[in-house]
Order: sequence, then C-alpha cells, then structure tokens
Amino acid sequence: MLKKKLLAHVPASACLSDGHNTWSLTDLKSAATSWINKLDELNVRRVAFDLPNGFDWAALDIALLESDRVAIPIPSFFSTTQRNHTLKASGAEVMITLSESAAGAHSGTEVDFKRFDIAHRFDAEDVALPAGTALVTFTSGSTGEPKGVCLSAETLLQTANSLYETLKDQEIQQHLCVLPLTLLLENTAGLFANLLNGSTIYVPDLAEIGVQGSSQVDVGQFVKGIETFGPDSIIVVPALLLAITASAEFGLVTFKHFKFVAVGGGRVTPELLHRAAQQNIPVYEGYGLTECGSVITLNTPTAQKIGSVGRLLPHVKACIENEELIVTHPRMLGIIGDLDTCTKVATGDRVAIDADGYVTVYGRLKNTFITAYGRNVSPEWVESELQNELCISHAAVFGEAAQSNTALLLPRGEPTDAELDAAVSASNQRLPDYAQVGAWYRVTAADMNNYNGLTSNGRVRRQLDLLAAPIIEDVAHGRVTLEMYHAFLTNAYHHVRFTVPLMMATASRIHPSQMHLISAFKEYIDEEIGHERWILNDLEACGADAQQIAASEPNFATEVMLAYVRDYITTVNPIGFLGMVHVLEGTSTSLASSTADLIAQALDLPSKAFTYLRSHGALDIEHVDFFKQLLDGLTAADMHHVIHVAKRVYVLYGNLMPLKQRAVLLTGATGGIGQALAKVLANAGHTLILSARSEEKLKQLKDNLPARSIISTVRADLTLPTDLDNLAQAAAQNGVDTLINLSGANQFALLENTEAAALTNMVQLNLLAPMQLTRLLLPHLRKNPHGMIVNVGSVFGTIGHPGYTAYCASKFGLRGFTEALRREVKNTSIDVIYFAPRTTSTAMNSEAANQLNDALGNASDTPVYVAQKILKSIEQKAKSTYLGWPERLFVRVNQIMPGVVDRALEKKLSTIEQFARTT
Repeated sequence: MLKKKLLAHVPASACLSDGHNTWSLTDLKSAATSWINKLDELNVRRVAFDLPNGFDWAALDIALLESDRVAIPIPSFFSTTQRNHTLKASGAEVMITLSESAAGAHSGTEVDFKRFDIAHRFDAEDVALPAGTALVTFTSGSTGEPKGVCLSAETLLQTANSLYETLKDQEIQQHLCVLPLTLLLENTAGLFANLLNGSTIYVPDLAEIGVQGSSQVDVGQFVKGIETFGPDSIIVVPALLLAITASAEFGLVTFKHFKFVAVGGGRVTPELLHRAAQQNIPVYEGYGLTECGSVITLNTPTAQKIGSVGRLLPHVKACIENEELIVTHPRMLGIIGDLDTCTKVATGDRVAIDADGYVTVYGRLKNTFITAYGRNVSPEWVESELQNELCISHAAVFGEAAQSNTALLLPRGEPTDAELDAAVSASNQRLPDYAQVGAWYRVTAADMNNYNGLTSNGRVRRQLDLLAAPIIEDVAHGRVTLEMYHAFLTNAYHHVRFTVPLMMATASRIHPSQMHLISAFKEYIDEEIGHERWILNDLEACGADAQQIAASEPNFATEVMLAYVRDYITTVNPIGFLGMVHVLEGTSTSLASSTADLIAQALDLPSKAFTYLRSHGALDIEHVDFFKQLLDGLTAADMHHVIHVAKRVYVLYGNLMPLKQRAVLLTGATGGIGQALAKVLANAGHTLILSARSEEKLKQLKDNLPARSIISTVRADLTLPTDLDNLAQAAAQNGVDTLINLSGANQFALLENTEAAALTNMVQLNLLAPMQLTRLLLPHLRKNPHGMIVNVGSVFGTIGHPGYTAYCASKFGLRGFTEALRREVKNTSIDVIYFAPRTTSTAMNSEAANQLNDALGNASDTPVYVAQKILKSIEQKAKSTYLGWPERLFVRVNQIMPGVVDRALEKKLSTIEQFARTT
C-alpha cells in the first residue's frame, strides 16, 4: 500500500504525458499501487530496472519510494560489464526491463505486466546496505566498475522540496524531461520537484526527441521535439544548451515558451549564458553532486550572478576547507563496499563563496596543472571556453610544466583548420595569458575516445590487441611498403627519444620508501641513452632524410601517448611509467623476433637498416627479464598502476601503426579532388589504378606519384559500356579491394536553360556509371575480406538546391543507391561508404557558380582537405560523412524540418536566379 511519502504532497493538477497519452495523478497512484502489489507478490525488496523515460519508469520508481524498497535504476548506456557489476554489487533481487513486444507508445493507464521481463536473480548476494537506503544510484565512473551511492528517501525528498520552494513563484506549469530519468538530476529536479509543483511533466521516450545513450544527440530532432512539446522548463547539460542556443542563433527556431532552463553537469562559460539570454532563453546555472542528492546550488530569476552556480539551496549546509567545497548536509548514507558513516562530502571542487552567498566553481582540485611559470590552471576552465566556440565540440587541455598550453580539439561539424584556429584565438581573448592555448591539434571522435579510453568506460579493453595491428599483419603477408617502414621508424624515434627524460622524471618522484628502485632506474637510463641514434641510422640506410625527421614534431598519436604517461608520472603515481616500459620493451621484442627479416626481404633493404629492430630487440629480451624481477618487488597498489598504464598504452601505441594497405580503383582521378586524393592515398601507402578520360592527364598524374603506388592507369569513358567492362576487368585482375566512384559532372543553371545532353551526362556520370561499375565489381569484392565501395556524392544529394536541379537529382539517386546497396551486402565483408563534400574549389565550378558562392558567403573547401577527409572516412569505415558547417546542420534540419530550409533558400532565390541566368 502507498505510505504517502511523496504522492500525498502532490497537488491534483499534476499529471504525466508522453506526447501520446496522459496520466492524471489518480492514474499514477493507481499504477504505483499495482507495482507495489506485484512486488509484494514477488517478495523482493531490492529492485533493479532499465526502462526508457515514460509512464512505466515514473510509476515503478515512485512505487519503490512509497513502499520503502530500494530502487536501483540502471542507465541504458551502461556497458555489459557495468550492468553486471551494478547487479552484483547492489544485491539486486530482480531485474525489470521492457519485453521486446512492448515497443512503441504506452497505451491506457493500467499496468500491463505482460509488457515487462521480470527476471529473478536467485543467486543474488546478501550485500550490506546502510539502514534507510531508498536509492542506489551508480555513477558511470571512470572504470568498468561504477560506484554505488546509497541515498535515503529523506535526502531525495528534501532536494525536491527545496527546489519546489525555490521555484514555486515562477509558475512552471509544464516541464519536459530531456535527460534520462536514471540521472538523479532529472529524477529529483525534473520529476519529483515538478510533481510537488502540480505541473504537467512530459516524459517521452528520449529516442523520440533525438537523444540516444549518454551523449548522442540529433540536434535537429532534439530542437523539433522541444518545439513540439513547448514546455515552460527543461534541464540541460552544457552541450544541449549550446545546441538550442545555436539553433536559435541560426534562426531555425525560437523558444518563446521557456520560463526556466536549468543547466548543470559541467562548467558553462559566461559568454554562452549571455548568448542564450540574447536569444531570450532564460537559462540559470546550478551545481550538484550525486553524493548530496543532486542539486545543491542554483541561480534563479530573482537571484542570479553570471559566472556563479548560484546560492546554496535552503536545505544545504556547506563550507570551504582549503579552497574545497565541503557539504555536511545533505549527504549520502555511504558507498557500497565502503559503508563507514559519512559525516561530510568532500566535493573535490575548488570554489569560492562571495559576500552575497554566490558559489563559483573554478575546477577540479586534482586536475589543476602548474605551468612552467608556476601558474595554477584548471583545465576545465580553459576547455569550457574552447567548447563555447560553435565549431568545437570537445576539448582536452594540457600544460603541466609547459611554457604554453596545448589543446586537443574535437570539431563540431567539419570546420577548416583556419576556422578552428580562429575559434582558439577567440577563446584566448577571454583568457589571461598564462591560461591561453599556444598549440592545438584536431582530433577525431575515435581519437578522443582513445584519449577518454585512458579510462575503460565505454571502450573495449584491447590489451594485447596491439600484436594484431595492421602493420604486423601486413608484414606477415608481405604487404609492406617503404613508406610504412619509414613511418614505423619515425614514430619509434619520437617515443624512444623521450624515454630517458620520462625515466628521469619517474626517478625524481619515487617515494622515499622505494629508494631501492633508484639504482634500477639508473641502470635503465644508462642502457637507453643514445638509442634514438640507432633509429636515425636505420632511416638513413633506407633512404630517408634522418635530419629532417630528427627536427620534426611527433605525430598526434605519439604526443597523446607521451602526454598521458607524463601526466600519470607527475599527478598520479610515477611507478605507472613501468606500464609503458612493459608495452614498448615487449613489443620491440615481438617485432624484432618476427618481422625484421620479412621487411628486409620484401623491400630488399640492407642489414644496416635494421639496427633498431635487431639490436634493440636483443637488449629488450634482457630488459624484459630484468623488468620481471623489478615488478616482483612492487606492492599490490603499485602493480595496479603499472597494469592500468600498460592497458592504456597498448591502445595508444596501437594507434601509431600505419593502417591497412589497400588496392584502390579511383575514377575521376585527374579532376581537382581526384588528383589530390591520388596523392593522399599514395602517401598513405595504398596502391592505385587510376582512371579518367584523358590519357595525357593520366600520364601527368602518374609521373607526379611514387612509382610503387601505381598499379596501372586505364583511360575510360564511363558513359560507354565497353570501357566500363575493361575497367572492371583490370580492377579484378589486379586484386582491387576498394572502389572509389569519384568521377562526375556538374552544371550550375536553371533547369529550362540546361541542355538535354548536359542533363543526360550528369545522370550517366553521377549515378549510372557508379551503379554499373559497382555491379561489375561486386562478384570480385564479395571474395575479398576487406572489400569497400566509396561513393562520393554531395550535400546536394540531401538538400535540393535551386540552380542545381539535375545535379541534385543524380546525387540524390547516388545516395539512395548507396543506402540500398549497404543494406543489400550487409551479410558480406563489404563496407559501403557515402561521402558528401560541400562546395570545393575545383575547375568543375563555373565562374557564375563561384560568383554565387561569394555573393551568398558560402565557404569552399580545398581539394586536399576533401581528399584527406575521404581517406579518414576509409580508415574509419564511416558509413556516411557530410563536410562543412553549417551545411551538416542544414542536412539534418532538411530531413526533419524541410520548411525551415525552404524559407532559407527562398530568401536567396532571386540572387541564385540572377547568377544562374549568366551561365
């Protein structure tokens, strides 16, 4: 039966809606009672559940609260490892999920238990929990084993009631949950507080509004979802605030219905708050911790200070100790596995509280680094300023003991390097000189995952997967080029030359209780000094410019690996450095014993080109034996750090290896993008069959490429069936595993001014030729374990643009062909990629088209930039890639809200017609 903990205080006006159906307060009480009766029947007290946002989640959660049971909500984005750990650690007696047949919108107000899979965990351990535990919420954490925070019903309801009392005068009648209800923030501040307020609470399945997992958002669908519901309030994280602010700035939507937008979960720059305010988005920053029941500070319309996270809520008691915020009330009951009485929560955040009571968070204490000039810098501060720039999605900043700070930037969309540089400059203007970014590096999502992969959260632990890296596989099969060996030695040079400085840094930080390790490190240092010279000698012996390589900068993967290890030495535990030693010494041994002879034979290189692999490998065999003895003397705690670093470095070191060599058929090879792509592919070690209409241009291109990269050149007119047959035959005979359909035609003109022959030519080259050539090569590609088809389309293959009617039609067709083909060959090893550039500076553009782009302010990419992005799509096997920002945004908007794009192009139509008539 209901015990009236929450629902007894909820006004009758409160209700829930998922956009399809509505539950009154009476319906919610009835559903909660049904769940309580069911759980009584099952005789269970600890209930784990993984349900999407909706009626079911709310009813079950409230039932558990009202019946003094323990709720254990499991985030849908948890990995299998995290899920299993959560169930075991909490002692969950039952796990409740939706059955497969329950997909779709909820119907009716009765609880249909046939919609659920209710799995008893008969082997559940009797895990001790603190008395009064109502909720065990597992933070995602930094490892595969998240921590379980135990909270009381009193703490949860105090937080909800405090928020209600603080905001009750804002007349919030409708709240939309855009965060998962498994997040304590949305659970308490979104659901509970708004129930107490008597509001209508919208709880749609988040997938319906474009939110997937913990961090994947379809911005167009997300914005459309907000507009559809039109709520008074939402709770967002900084990335979502930027999304809705940018959408408003682009004129895609207005948010006149908002009364209160709360933002938390990360630092928000004052400028972003000002930008939101300029778009009439009433945003207010807050701060909270799971260990304290979620929200503990909040800005409000009547008490706001930009740059702060607001004042402490009425129920919160806190103080500052050594710059750290300490919360004494409310606080968790304990953490599973550590049930000592919790008297206070040390937040780990460096804060200040001004005379008016506003709290300002400066960053995490443990993340602060000290520059070479002795200035303390919180990386979150600098990162938030960078992420305030529209073209920067995520940033990671380093600067320990450095003369200037370095940033890794994950772009939003496809900005050019110049645009990113301008964004960094803009953020630097808002920072003091010691916090400014001096150098930056563009990274991909995969790169950033590997950086975040320094923790295992959300990533497969590859451990020894390095030994299956593409270069080792290729060498074993004789597929190695001189460029690949040069790249391997160059990477080796850069990490080896930093080995001794890292060893010295480690030795200088060893704890006095471990002084017996100093002699071991001294011996190691003496052995390693000068080994980088061996590598330079090897490079000279195989024809490389050793002096140029010695003066070069390490590549991104090497810098990330070295930066990680250096940071671990200085901020975590210096003994962790031995994890890197384990990887590098062991890998050198493996390479020396199994690959040097194969490389020499494949490339016909002299023995003096293998000093590093053979001699250093022999030394490493001795080092490994010594290393084993060294590890035997470590404590279990230190061994944990060695193993942790080794696992991370295996991932990072694997990224140094060149990618798999491909045999590529490239059509349209002599065009602007084609020539650039041929060079990019050749420089990456791939071999090529080049095809184009002009024999003379093919010869010129061939002469400008390394001879070893050319399989053959084939003159072909792709509108002729016989030429298509000959080209496909040449590709099959030469073992091509990758087809890049790049050849194409374009004409900027109004449809009535387009010649019939030009229209036919565009359809033949842009659509029919790729289809026919793919059809002819498919039997061959099916037999290849690495088969790939890359169709180069256009953003105009998704957005119909005036003046390009025929071109759009052909590229729309190519996109549809690619999508259908990908699904058709799903059960084969063939990867099918669609790559869509925006306007590119090539001779294909007429003068009128260039003038139009100038008049409209359309950005244009260089052929080299596009070629590099195509190569990256191939390396990452990206199903589809759209270049350009904001083009990429408009592609999504056009799919979801085409009327917005209609209106945007309508404003430009007269200008388009003006230039189109000059062709």
